[in-house]
Amino acid sequence: MVRAQTPGKVINTGQSALRVSGRHVEVRGLLFTDGYLPGSSVVEFRALNGSKLAEHSRVTEIAIVNYAPPDRRTRLHWVSLYGRHNRLDHSYFSGMNNNGVTVVVWLDKNDPAPVNHRIDHNHFADRPAG
Repeated sequence: MVRAQTPGKVINTGQSALRVSGRHVEVRGLLFTDGYLPGSSVVEFRALNGSKLAEHSRVTEIAIVNYAPPDRRTRLHWVSLYGRHNRLDHSYFSGMNNNGVTVVVWLDKNDPAPVNHRIDHNHFADRPAG
């Protein structure tokens, strides 16, 4: 488990990102604010090069706030779920004003088995219609 000693007090700014890969990994209590990561998701359930996916892993009690590029046309996803049996929960997302989706589940078209991700108890605020 990776967790903030004081939830919400470990602040990631600038071009910070989180990659979770492997099995049974839990990350808790991080805050991403006042920055953005060009060309990539802020949180991904896979290794940086995409070679190892997360399974039975959890990201919980995180917040991503005002983490968007200045050009609103930039396509960006905040959380990308890969792998199987992962969970995103009890988190807060606010101030995403660019093109793209807040949370996306990526499926492998060559593997029809269910991924069984769980996305629950999250709060999505200040998201413009579009």
